[in-house]
Amino acid sequence: MHVGQMKSIGRLARSQTSTAPDGSITVTLIGELDHEGVIAVEREVQRAVGAAVGDLSLDCFQLTFVDSAGLRLLLQTQMAATDRGIHFALAHPADNVVRLLHLTGLDALIDQGG
Repeated sequence: MHVGQMKSIGRLARSQTSTAPDGSITVTLIGELDHEGVIAVEREVQRAVGAAVGDLSLDCFQLTFVDSAGLRLLLQTQMAATDRGIHFALAHPADNVVRLLHLTGLDALIDQGG
């Protein structure tokens, strides 16, 4: 790995999951949701889609960066939740996430009010 390609472990995306008594699940995403970050959190997000009852939220307040791989994960999560009849929303999206969703037109597809 070249020095210019080194990635700080503190920036790599990670997730924390909480389940409410009603079966709703919130996955808090933290760090950089790029290609490597998606690999780090994708399994947990997919597990949450399969386990959620009623609502699934991805809390994006602590995301510091999102690229096309991260956008793909958000959109795939929304589609998978919808297929299961689960309401999906981004909770507390950081300004950079809101801006990116707006620039790509995905703000019309992904609920940002959860």
